[in-house]
Amino acid sequence: MQDRELNHQGVSASLSYTTGVHRVKGGLQYDRSPLVEQFQMVGVDTRSASAQRFDPLLGGEPFSFSGSRVGHNLGLFLQDAWTPMPDFHVTLGLRVDGYSLVVEESAVSPALVSPITCTIPAP
Repeated sequence: MQDRELNHQGVSASLSYTTGVHRVKGGLQYDRSPLVEQFQMVGVDTRSASAQRFDPLLGGEPFSFSGSRVGHNLGLFLQDAWTPMPDFHVTLGLRVDGYSLVVEESAVSPALVSPITCTIPAP
């Protein structure tokens, strides 16, 4: 027997500003993930003493679990798309994320992208 439920709710917001050769964008993203889980299992490996205690045929009781927890993720970012000359664009960015559910972790993600686009006039 098992029953699992995982929902996902979230919101994101960003703000952009352009001035001269810069296009700056910053924002945040928040995600909430409620988790509910219930399950039951029995042991069937009679060679293992730990499994025998969960085998009803050997006098054991089924293992039961019921729990719930809410996970959170918060991300903040800032980026600048810089165009110092026509057809040359450089994007710099930084994102910071914090996550918690069973573990709590955070990460920083820098970014540098420099695609060069070139326009060739038609003959």
